[in-house]
Amino acid sequence: MKIKQILMAVVFTAVLVGCGGTDPKEAGEKAGKEVCEKMKSGDFTQSDAKKFMEEAKASIDNEEDAAIWMKAYLAKFMDCN
Repeated sequence: MKIKQILMAVVFTAVLVGCGGTDPKEAGEKAGKEVCEKMKSGDFTQSDAKKFMEEAKASIDNEEDAAIWMKAYLAKFMDCN
């Protein structure tokens, strides 16, 4: 599971430059929870990863938002057990 967590963190870090209009903390928490649930069920697909990347891009306006999103995402995802 640790390798999957690291890979997902890398995937979402790669999309943290973009533009958007939603709350980055809320979006990060939502993504972390959804990825966690998909990974637990063994139902995480490449299209899911693409969807989450698009949602991340939509919630980030600058580097500060990217950091907020990533911190919220990782906190929620790592809390997944």
